[in-house]
Amino acid sequence: MDSQSITLLGVSVVLLGFLIVLGGLVYSTVTHSDTVEVKGGGVVFIGPVPIIFGSDSSTAVVVSVMAIVLMIIIVSVARRYS
Repeated sequence: MDSQSITLLGVSVVLLGFLIVLGGLVYSTVTHSDTVEVKGGGVVFIGPVPIIFGSDSSTAVVVSVMAIVLMIIIVSVARRYS
């Protein structure tokens, strides 16, 4: 792949992410519910070390699995292009 197609792929993925967030926002405003339970979590990579946080243990587990998958993807891409 040349650099132009990789750039186009990256921009497309970012735009897809924005559309997914926007769709979730529209969906949450259309479906009115009296009880709302908000859960959140995230991962911060500092070099190869992930720092995982979440509002509860199930969210932290899901984010941990996503971090492992992301680390595998990063390692495989780095090996392919090095």
